[in-house]
Amino acid sequence: MKKRILALVIVMALLTGCGTNERSANEFGGANSMFEMVEGGEFKGYIIAYHKETKVMYAISNAMYNTGNFTVMLDADGKPLLWEGENE
Repeated sequence: MKKRILALVIVMALLTGCGTNERSANEFGGANSMFEMVEGGEFKGYIIAYHKETKVMYAISNAMYNTGNFTVMLDADGKPLLWEGENE
């Protein structure tokens, strides 16, 4: 499971590439995306999102010179934080 999450993070970082935070924030979490945005966006410098299938939450950088770095969010026990909100 850890290898799959790491591979997912690496692939998403490579696919995200460079761009302005306006472009990445507006295109993130579309109908074909595997992620759903929870918080953040164009002017925040970060995005909080979760994977639609696993519900694992990620913090994603969205600043002008630092866009697309994924970080798994962890709970107090060091386990991945899971989204418990409503699905859209």
